Amino acid sequence: MRPFWSLLFVTLVGCGNGCRKPEPTVASAPSASAKPSTSASVPADAMDVTARSKAVLAALKAKDVTTLASYVHPTKGVRFSPYGYIETEGGVVLKPAELTPAMTDAKKLTFGAYDGSGQPIELSLGEYWAEFVWDVDFAAGKLVLDPKEAHGNTVPNHRDVYPTGQAVELFLDGNDPEHDGMDWRALRLVFEAHEGALKLVAIVHDQWTI
Repeated sequence: MRPFWSLLFVTLVGCGNGCRKPEPTVASAPSASAKPSTSASVPADAMDVTARSKAVLAALKAKDVTTLASYVHPTKGVRFSPYGYIETEGGVVLKPAELTPAMTDAKKLTFGAYDGSGQPIELSLGEYWAEFVWDVDFAAGKLVLDPKEAHGNTVPNHRDVYPTGQAVELFLDGNDPEHDGMDWRALRLVFEAHEGALKLVAIVHDQWTI
């Protein structure tokens, strides 16, 4: 049998710090300045309709359909409307992957009918772009959020066609005295929210109609 002093020595040495009762762990409170993390794939201004519109305008002006495609709704595509009243039957709707090939394709597409004559608007995308997308420098126009005013005798219906959308209008006053101001032009961009970002669903050109 070990002497009592020997057992006492072993007990004291073997215990050490391990005999202390562990102190409870206290979770530190988050810093007041801490911000929730955001997905790196979604830009910070993805839901800012003004910022989105300016980016789309830059792509339209440069005819940069590759960049434009990145802003287009992935499943709905983008509808091209030559006039303020959007015709939902027929017309041209292109998905992101279809934009770049269409811009270099000479194939004629039917975008609707010409105001006045009723003749079909049969143009390639490049030809349509020059006549009904960037026929004037809309980047110099007045930017209006959520446009409601009709400038001509056709009532815009983008709010009915896209009830959950956000629209931005670029408006240019007419400047030809011979036309008494009726040579105005407007371009409306309509966006819908998709997976945390605003995506382009319509490019609506508008002008005076008969």
